[in-house]
Amino acid sequence: MTGPAPRFGDVWTIKHSLVLPPEPRLIVSADDFNEEFRVILTARIKDVDLPEDELTEPIRGYGAALLYMIEWLPRTALHELVTAVPADRHDLLGQRLRLAFGP
Repeated sequence: MTGPAPRFGDVWTIKHSLVLPPEPRLIVSADDFNEEFRVILTARIKDVDLPEDELTEPIRGYGAALLYMIEWLPRTALHELVTAVPADRHDLLGQRLRLAFGP
């Protein structure tokens, strides 16, 4: 892991294998959770320009986070912090996650 501890809204690359390139993921677990546990909750990022809607979050330079494709990962899978969702979009991002998974 290169960089600070993962935070909600960060985009980190993860390394699945020695052959495949690192894959970006959006951190969607809460900061307190990220500090306490050895796992993080991430959303997959698709390398396409999708129209913004309730289930996607645009990630400049990387495509769109698919907020319905969530996966637990060990913190050790994190490779490098590459960008972040702007802080002024965090409330909207949280609302979109609740739309997909409940209150």
